[in-house]
Amino acid sequence: MSMNQQSLLPTLPVEIVYYICDCLDAKTILISFRNICRRLRNIINNYDNYILDFEKTSQSDFRLICQLINPQRVKSLTLYQQTTTFDQTIFFDKQFHVKDFNRLRSLTLIAIKESRLRDVLKHINISSLVSFSLEIGEHKKQRDHVTATLLTSILTRASLRKLALNIEQNRIEAIEWPDSCTIEELKIDKCIGFDAIRRILHHLPRLKTLTIDCYSIKTIHQTNLTAYCQKLTSVSLEKLNMNIADLEFFLQSMPLLIDLKLTGNGNYFDGHRWEKFIQKNLLGLKKFQFYFSDYQNDQLNYPDIEQIIRSFQ
Repeated sequence: MSMNQQSLLPTLPVEIVYYICDCLDAKTILISFRNICRRLRNIINNYDNYILDFEKTSQSDFRLICQLINPQRVKSLTLYQQTTTFDQTIFFDKQFHVKDFNRLRSLTLIAIKESRLRDVLKHINISSLVSFSLEIGEHKKQRDHVTATLLTSILTRASLRKLALNIEQNRIEAIEWPDSCTIEELKIDKCIGFDAIRRILHHLPRLKTLTIDCYSIKTIHQTNLTAYCQKLTSVSLEKLNMNIADLEFFLQSMPLLIDLKLTGNGNYFDGHRWEKFIQKNLLGLKKFQFYFSDYQNDQLNYPDIEQIIRSFQ
């Protein structure tokens, strides 16, 4: 950067300084940008749009940022259990006080020990959360009820719109989902059964986007779910292995779909069948992504690859 460019920085309007901060990581803002001059320091001291993502942060940088940051000016926080030698959540617990992060909108916990979950959440004003993502890296059998209770408490918050869970199946099934839950986007990375999915959908009348692991769903109960899927416009079903008739029955409950993604192993390769199904049941569909695989048995006659491709053209 030239001397002329450097001399312009201290004269920038506050709005431009904040825009620049929105494009920088927290370390750059706190250690470099803020220290260019006194005016920038004063402006940045009032900046309240920090995104702290510690997933790929060194131990030294993590400690330094935690010491410099004002938690009341953080809008998004990601904590990551990196190694067995350094637990971010323990240092986090010692550094901050209860409810310090009172303006947080997004919280992501990656590979967190289940025993540390309550200690992390006590620093968060969960009433302000719009997005919550949880991946538990080390489950404790005696903590299953505690985890379900904590998640139930978060789900009752009227501000919550986005939820992602990568936790054991029994934890998900133990959650007491509130009636008329405000979640609009849900992702569940652990396989759960069809009954659990049906029960969850029953409590999510505002749900627009759904991503679920379908590995445990072998069959679909012939229950009409249309009333629970009235606002679903984007669905991703992963690790499918149910038969195509059950899959079609499930998708029939989502007539307003615009975006559909299917990933799985099974006999889903008939493009003509998909065309007829979509034209009859998913009239608003604009984007259809599929990633199908199947194991070939030498004793069975499979259509050649060219024939499969032609059926989707």
